[in-house]
Amino acid sequence: MTEDILVGLDIGCSLVRCLLAVNEEGSTPRVIGWGVAPSDGVRNGVIINIRSAANAISQAITEVENRGYEVQYVTAGITGMSIDGMNSRGVVAINKGKEIGDFEIDRVMDAAKAVVIPEDREILHIIPQEYMVDGTPDIADPRGMMGVRLEVETHIITVSLTAVRNLINAVNTAGIKVEELLFGGLAAAEACLTQDEKFYGCVHLHMGAGTTDVTLWYKGAPRFTRSYPLGGNMVTADLSSVLHISITDAERLKKEEGACYPGLLENDQVLIQRVGDSRVTPIQHNDLLEIIGARVIETLEIIKNDLIKSGFMDRINGGVVLTGGAALLLGMPELAQKLFHRHSRLAVPMGLGSLRDPINGTDWSVCAGLVQAAARTHATIGPRVQQRSSDKGLMNWIKNIFKKII
Repeated sequence: MTEDILVGLDIGCSLVRCLLAVNEEGSTPRVIGWGVAPSDGVRNGVIINIRSAANAISQAITEVENRGYEVQYVTAGITGMSIDGMNSRGVVAINKGKEIGDFEIDRVMDAAKAVVIPEDREILHIIPQEYMVDGTPDIADPRGMMGVRLEVETHIITVSLTAVRNLINAVNTAGIKVEELLFGGLAAAEACLTQDEKFYGCVHLHMGAGTTDVTLWYKGAPRFTRSYPLGGNMVTADLSSVLHISITDAERLKKEEGACYPGLLENDQVLIQRVGDSRVTPIQHNDLLEIIGARVIETLEIIKNDLIKSGFMDRINGGVVLTGGAALLLGMPELAQKLFHRHSRLAVPMGLGSLRDPINGTDWSVCAGLVQAAARTHATIGPRVQQRSSDKGLMNWIKNIFKKII
């Protein structure tokens, strides 16, 4: 019996992550391998160099294949300025005396998709929020009901055609194919949000190195979606510019000594070495916090203002949920709670078997969600055949060992 192999590929701005799981009947998908490589050719979630991005993807995939599998198809995530969301309504008439079935659902969803979008964009997702039959609202599934008028409220996520083509080209150049493409923010939400949070309303912020993906959920469906070119790399750049230190030192300083909320740092001073200066210089921890906090507050305020404009902020009873590597910055939940006036938590992936260190952290949320999405797709249309090749995996492992030695 051929194993149903699921592969999630998260092409981030700092790292490319790949997660491989096996779909076992009657249980949750079980993780059996992963790979990670430094990202290149990606800026603010958009691929700007096909060859460099393909090399990074290939490195991450090779790490997975070294565990004994030949990867041919992946479920990939996409993010960045190419992503945008809108709400749309569809309405169709139903023949009198006819039950609503799949055909009528397809018709009303097609009606909702009949919106004007620019020629350089396409619909990536269309998600039903609620159905209405003859004016009766809040219907989750109208199949089997009788009526003469069927309506649906949907959330549509569109994406730039150029961004899609460049991502697919990069993956193809790495020698694999994209089976399915998902918005990274939705994938992370699938892995980390609870059903209660989705239903009672929450703001989900997936904070990466180059982007912050925002989704506002209410009654089990997204109501607002946007990807901002604002991420942890901007904090690093600010530290480098203001303190006159290298990007490498700024990133280390941010992770080891940084915070974005007052009262969380005990040391009075930290030591830095400015570019071109052999001396080590002490600075006040409060100065470090001020630089980091200014950028993070600006980012969250921009997002908050857009959410208020959406008209759904007053329905957020499930709080703010944070995922992504940049959300690990000390004080991020406390700052989000203060600015949004809602309780806040840092979330980690759920719903996969054998998730363990180092792949059980919040920075693996997108990958985990992509694997779960692949499992749902395979349950509907059947699994893709991906070969197990122990010999190939062993040979790749040996080749990599020799490369390291040489």
